[in-house]
This record gives sequence, C-alpha cells and structure tokens, in this order.
Amino acid sequence: MSAEKSDAERLEKLVRLAQRRLDDLGRCSRASSASAQSYTRRAAIIRITIICLGALVATKGIIDHIAVTLGAGESQKAMVEMMFMAIGLCISIAAGLEAAFKFERKSAGLLTLASRCSAVVRRYMSAYDIGYDSPDIKQSIEKYKTWIEKQNEELDAIYAEAASFGLNLVTPDSVDYSQLESARTRRMTPTSPNPPPPQI
Repeated sequence: MSAEKSDAERLEKLVRLAQRRLDDLGRCSRASSASAQSYTRRAAIIRITIICLGALVATKGIIDHIAVTLGAGESQKAMVEMMFMAIGLCISIAAGLEAAFKFERKSAGLLTLASRCSAVVRRYMSAYDIGYDSPDIKQSIEKYKTWIEKQNEELDAIYAEAASFGLNLVTPDSVDYSQLESARTRRMTPTSPNPPPPQI
C-alpha cells in the first residue's frame, strides 16, 4: 500500500470520527432543547396556577362580606375558611416546587446550552470545509486530529453542564471514542482516496 493511499485512509478515519462528534453535538442540541421546552411548560403551569389561585384569595374579603350580609351560619363560614386555607396551601406547594426544582432557571440554561451546541457544530463545519480542501493531505490529517481533541473537550463540558441542569446526555449506546479509531483501523478496507467531508 502506498504512503499516499495510507494517508488517504487515515484522513477518512479522522473525517468519520469528526462526523461522529458532530452527530453527538447535534443530538445534545436536540435533547437540551426538548428538555428546556418541558421545563418551560412546567414553569408556566406553576406560574399560571399561582396567579389564578392568588386572584381567588384576593376575593376573600368580598366573600366574607357577602356571607355576613346573607347571614351565613357558622358552619358555612367555616367551610369558606377551609376553602381558602386549601387554596393558600396549593399556592405554597406550587411556589415550593418552583423554588426546589428551579424550572425556569433550568429552562433558560438548557436553551443556552442548545444554542451553544448548534454554534459549535456550525464552527466546526466551516473549519472542516477549509481543512478538507487543503492540498496537503498530511496537513489535513493534523488539522482533523486537533479538531477532534477540541471536540472531545467541548463534549465533556457540554455533558457536565447538562448534568448540572438535571439532563443526562449519556445514552446506553454512547461511543467510546478512545477505542473507536483502533477498531476502525482493524476493520478498514481500501477505499477511494477522496473521502466525503462531514455532513449534518
């Protein structure tokens, strides 16, 4: 096998490794966005619940006045008091859930993370187009190796940040990138010296 063909196969392996990372970044972006939307809905439900129940509590004085005017009995007044106590309890529970789980903060953080993943993908896609078109194949190989290491760092940081918001991005079939390249080396068969650039 010629050195030129060996370099072409080496570049193809690196392109595929880089593509796997781009795919992973895209998956992280979609998962973060979906989770953010879920947290947004929960926060909205809690906020609407607090507003509506709070509006009911604001009418307590009027209801007490009407009860006195109509000559309501003690049992009826007690029922009204219990109803407003239950409403107050629901408000406290709703506010406590938001304070404990911080749905709004998590939603904002995950939306920012999804945007960051998309930005990273766009940045590397542009870099790949430039690096792949380089006339020096050895220079392309070195560029891809550098980009893959940077992608690993980006993915580590994104996984950690997602975990801080309660989102687990690790999947059962997560790729062990440290082993992927050597496994592909054993399975590699001669192919065209012009591998396609990464696509999303």
